[in-house]
Amino acid sequence: MHFLLPVPRSSDKSVCLQLFSAQVPLGASATRKRGIPASSLRAIRRFSSIAARFSLALLLLPAASYVGAATVAPTSLSWASVSLGVNGAPKPVTLTNNSAAAISISSIAITGTNAADFFIYTKTCGTSLAANASCTASVIFAPKTAGTRTATLAFTDGAGTQSVGLTGLGTSPSGTVSATPTSLSWGSFAVGANGGSKMATLQNGSASTITISNIAVSGTNAADFVISSRTCGGTLSSGASCTATITFSPKAAGARSASLQFSDGVSNSPQTVLLSGTGTSTSGSAAVSPTSLNWISVAWDKRADRRRSRLRIMAPPQSRSTA
Repeated sequence: MHFLLPVPRSSDKSVCLQLFSAQVPLGASATRKRGIPASSLRAIRRFSSIAARFSLALLLLPAASYVGAATVAPTSLSWASVSLGVNGAPKPVTLTNNSAAAISISSIAITGTNAADFFIYTKTCGTSLAANASCTASVIFAPKTAGTRTATLAFTDGAGTQSVGLTGLGTSPSGTVSATPTSLSWGSFAVGANGGSKMATLQNGSASTITISNIAVSGTNAADFVISSRTCGGTLSSGASCTATITFSPKAAGARSASLQFSDGVSNSPQTVLLSGTGTSTSGSAAVSPTSLNWISVAWDKRADRRRSRLRIMAPPQSRSTA
């Protein structure tokens, strides 16, 4: 008599659990040769019958359900400090298929509050991952705004969704003055409508106080963007920041663009924030219809036209009567 442990069968993506099976000759000659008493033989037969029933009851389980499915390592990535406009070091994440069958990979994406500050640099993962195999995706932190930035790297596959937390700290470049974000974009708004306000921040990362000489909007459609308020004064202390709020109100239909510029006399002055938005035509605008008129054929009486000409020439002018 012997026992068989559970053995995965990858061919049908299931596991056949053969709890036990008895292999004992039950013939009379074998009983005599081995000296097995009749009472023991009956017990063995009963045991063998039970074993046969268990062997026929196959427990079928999905491969991923009994071995931990797919996992990722590490479960979080963090960057201590990365200057704005600079790419942090790439950090890898490994996806492992622990099951006895291949799994499909439908997507690998970055989502969350500050998803735009992280991007997938390289990856070895394809559309599927073989049994007991692994693949990697490398992520880079490229902050667009100062402060703590967070997002999530998500692997979506046949075993579910495996998530990796992403955290990074964006800092102003040391010794420089910077404006963030580097661009502000509005959607589409009707011509003449108020598209709302957005804020830009000027950060003094230098070791001394700077003098702000001017804050202005310039460019092709500068009149469409107005500085509605600001906290910036004539100077800005080391390590301090101030803001300027911009309102978009398109003056014409189509794409509109300009730039907000902070002028302060430092080496990288002016600090520029790109501005963009779209103006749309208002409903109920004037139009003509149809846009063209066409006559197919009109007859011309040449003789009648000549008679009218002679009459105009020969008719004497009418004299005015005087009272």
